[in-house]
Amino acid sequence: MQKSAPSNVTFGANLAISRHHSVGLTIALLLSLIVFPGCIGTAAQFMYVLFGHKTKAEFAEFKGKRVAIVTLSDAAAFGPDTVSETLSRAITMHLVKNVKKIDIVPQGQVASWMDENGFGAPDPVAIGQGVDADYVLVVNISDYSIKDGKTLYKGRCNYKFDVYDIKENGRLTFGRGPLEFVFPRDGRPAIESSEAKFEAFYLARLSDRIAKSFYEYDSTEDAAIDSQLMP
Repeated sequence: MQKSAPSNVTFGANLAISRHHSVGLTIALLLSLIVFPGCIGTAAQFMYVLFGHKTKAEFAEFKGKRVAIVTLSDAAAFGPDTVSETLSRAITMHLVKNVKKIDIVPQGQVASWMDENGFGAPDPVAIGQGVDADYVLVVNISDYSIKDGKTLYKGRCNYKFDVYDIKENGRLTFGRGPLEFVFPRDGRPAIESSEAKFEAFYLARLSDRIAKSFYEYDSTEDAAIDSQLMP
């Protein structure tokens, strides 16, 4: 007498059939929306629900690599060390969260190397070799300010960033800028926030703008974030 199949096998088979059936229905529904007149808009909405509006990384070579981040700022009136360090750490957080297996050189290690070897115009190759990095991301911030008059906060700067491939003799492999970043466009009344809180908010937005060049993201996120002034 033949033994019946275990219940878990039957469940697995039914689950597989259910999944195939669900995928089949999804494809059939999508095709029907595209084929029949007047349903293109609905099809686009359905595609968005399934896949979102993904924007590809402009430079996707950081995966699995060791990366050093160096940020330079001329914001002397606001404390250049604070601005540079805050921006570097914020960019680091974005990359660690969104780039698989990336290894960011600790900011303390980068700072120590620069202390020992002098400031000024840094040599990306020397820094990369000094901290054993595969790539060095150099971010330059200029014309930095967070006030528009005495009564309005408005972050403004020009930013530029370049990526150097240390394993390829420091070859410049990617770069953007200089670009202007103003946020929020209409400013924020100074009485509604402290200077420190507003500056942290502005630098968070700037770091997000820079970091998104290196990983895929949903483009609707920018519209949602840019529509708000303060958290």
